[in-house]
Amino acid sequence: MPGKKQAQELAQTALKELVEYKNPEHGFSIKYPQSWQKEEPKNTGVICKFKTLNGLVSYRLAMDQLPAPMALDAYTKVSIEGIKVAMVAAKMPLKTVEQKSGVFGGVPATEIIYTLKMEGSERTAKARFILATYKSRGYVFYYTADSQLFDTFMPVIRAVVESMKFL
Repeated sequence: MPGKKQAQELAQTALKELVEYKNPEHGFSIKYPQSWQKEEPKNTGVICKFKTLNGLVSYRLAMDQLPAPMALDAYTKVSIEGIKVAMVAAKMPLKTVEQKSGVFGGVPATEIIYTLKMEGSERTAKARFILATYKSRGYVFYYTADSQLFDTFMPVIRAVVESMKFL
């Protein structure tokens, strides 16, 4: 785990080196820090994942193909239940800290901040989920970080979220 000063330097560097990730197949582009590890998992709902510090700080973007356009409230309800079930199954139950309305890719979104205990550790993490619907797709952006690093990297995450564009 980096010290506070090193973490701040890493975050400042990340903010200066944002480059575009474009995925026309899934209908979006978003920026990421060039020095972060990029992954494109196959056969999962996660389209792309970016991480640093061996995963202590990361964000992902997942997409659900919906059978028809869905209201944000309905998508949020279904997604939250799915997220909670998955986290309990992973032995990392979530505690909701805040839920509010926001914007993601220029469309209305729901933002939720959770805390969770890391499995097999005394450490805690924070997670920021942003849920949005666009056409017949549901998008979930989620940022997770060790609780001690979460706020330090928020300027990077804000810039990434603001860069989101639906194609």
